[in-house]
Amino acid sequence: KLEDWAFRGCARLGAVTIQNSINAVRYSAFSSCNALKSADIPDSVVYIGKHAFSFCYAPTSVAIPKSVKFI
Repeated sequence: KLEDWAFRGCARLGAVTIQNSINAVRYSAFSSCNALKSADIPDSVVYIGKHAFSFCYAPTSVAIPKSVKFI
């Protein structure tokens, strides 16, 4: 799992590819990543925590896989 605040505030992070071994994106994991434009979320993810992508203003699209049971 990606822990709480794992990448919070990474101002230069432009794109993320989450590994297939990850099943949860925890609380505020990518919060305030102002340059984040895309996040590739694999089918292994079943949980996206509160504020996981809050204050990310640059995304052009978001694709949430059907495997996600809780956001």
